[in-house]
Amino acid sequence: MIETTKVLITGSNGMLGKDIVQLLTLAGNYDVFGMNRKHDSSLAEGKSVVCDITNLNELQMIVEEIQPNVIIHCAAMVDVEGCEKNKEYADKINVDSTRQLATFKPESTKFVYISTDSVFDGQDGGYGEDTAKNPINYYATTKSLAEAVVESVNRNSIIIRTNIYGFHKDRGRSLVEWALNELLEHRKISGFNDVYFNPVYTKQLARIVFELLEINYSGIIHVGADNPISKYEFLRRLALKFKVDPELVGSISVDDISFNAKRPKNTSLSTRKLQKLLNCEIKIDDGLHELLRDYLERSSYK
Repeated sequence: MIETTKVLITGSNGMLGKDIVQLLTLAGNYDVFGMNRKHDSSLAEGKSVVCDITNLNELQMIVEEIQPNVIIHCAAMVDVEGCEKNKEYADKINVDSTRQLATFKPESTKFVYISTDSVFDGQDGGYGEDTAKNPINYYATTKSLAEAVVESVNRNSIIIRTNIYGFHKDRGRSLVEWALNELLEHRKISGFNDVYFNPVYTKQLARIVFELLEINYSGIIHVGADNPISKYEFLRRLALKFKVDPELVGSISVDDISFNAKRPKNTSLSTRKLQKLLNCEIKIDDGLHELLRDYLERSSYK
């Protein structure tokens, strides 16, 4: 009889969480629980847990009841402007909940923390796992603080720095969802020509999470596409993939927009460690192709 690994995924209704749930469920040897603010209908009966993760007492009781072998912490406040305006709430979601989860039986529980490329200041790009962090907005500050907490309390952890794109279960406001909503109606949009990243499709990242669990990896790892790209060029490639006129995508500087929170200009990550560890390269065009296929399969996005 195959022994199953009990996994708790926070934010299992989110862009990344839903894909990790699907992948681990199909793998067969994982007993998957999902935690969200509302019921997750995609999970088997009794596997969906409703919890506000800022309620630390409730969070602790639920984790104690489930007794997971693995916790994958996807839930976070990712609204950069919102974090800047409501720092106390950002702390509760992004730092305090992480501390609560990471301290559960750290000697035996694998803790997977989904962090961000934004922990770097964006001055240079090509950041390695050992590069000194220097967050320049409050969202990035909370993620950096959470990383430090995880490293200090759970040596059996995986910290994944990345930058994802994809779909929410219901229509969301992510970069790709916003862009497609406009482009498919033939409305013009603008992309930053001076902001660089190496994004991954959520299903690409979900597969990496699975492989890291399978080899029992611990430590920090950068997960990104093999080549960085500007957000302007990324949106043009998105348009081309969906057979939309790429000239609908205009080119602007991030300096042209008055944000409350500063934005780093080049958070591209070095993926040499990932390539050596798993012998894989992540291609942006492969991710966009998979994104298109999933879009066409989902009636809610047709």
